[in-house]
Amino acid sequence: MMKMISFIIGLLLVGFSAFSQKNAVFRSCNYAGIVAGESSPAFEFHTVNGIAFKQWTAGVGLGWDRYRIESFPLYLSLKREWGGRRHAFMAGIDGGGNFSAFRPGVYGRTGIGWKVKLQKLRSAFLMDVGYSYKQLIEKRWVTMPCLVPPCMEAGERYNYQFTSLSFRMGWMF
Repeated sequence: MMKMISFIIGLLLVGFSAFSQKNAVFRSCNYAGIVAGESSPAFEFHTVNGIAFKQWTAGVGLGWDRYRIESFPLYLSLKREWGGRRHAFMAGIDGGGNFSAFRPGVYGRTGIGWKVKLQKLRSAFLMDVGYSYKQLIEKRWVTMPCLVPPCMEAGERYNYQFTSLSFRMGWMF
């Protein structure tokens, strides 16, 4: 837990220091994609908004993930780009919380992708492939059968952990 807090503080410090630079710009990356794993494929939508400085982008992301159990990841995102002016290879990592009808869990994703800048617009087309992990925790109370009420209740805890591959396409401005 302490490592996660240190990581989040580090990302925030990088973001704030980039914001103070004169070349830092606002970036919004919006994705739609397909998630597949052991279960049937599902759709996902994500938006990441943050600050870009040189080849680095740090931001906060929010998503809608329908794989197995519908959830809403809220996470910090860090991305690095390599390449020329029109085309760039990118790699990134996301980490944060995962929220659903159950108790909050963990969300993480790493991916690689390709960015194609559009000529006259200050935007780009994005494609990426990634590996994601999401955790959801459900707690259920079950009433045990008995002959004379009140009957005893027992708590059951389910820890759902899903890993999947995703293909996303998006738009950056």
